[in-house]
Amino acid sequence: MLIYGKERRKSRNGHQAKLVKLADKLYNLRDLNRCTRTGWTAERVQEYFVWASRVVKGLRGTSAALEEKLQQLFLERGVEL
Repeated sequence: MLIYGKERRKSRNGHQAKLVKLADKLYNLRDLNRCTRTGWTAERVQEYFVWASRVVKGLRGTSAALEEKLQQLFLERGVEL
């Protein structure tokens, strides 16, 4: 089955949206490793890592490079992906 016009754009845009989500998670997690946000406890940071891992699980297969970098951050925090 061929995909035309709107459906092809939707598919491409969906993939691009997933890439943006992965990149955003990577940036946020690296930022949290560098400097804890004002008002955040160590426990809150760890909870964010756990939540982010669930988000990333749902995006598997989007970008091996981004997923590998995220996996390393999760391993450093003891969070399973």
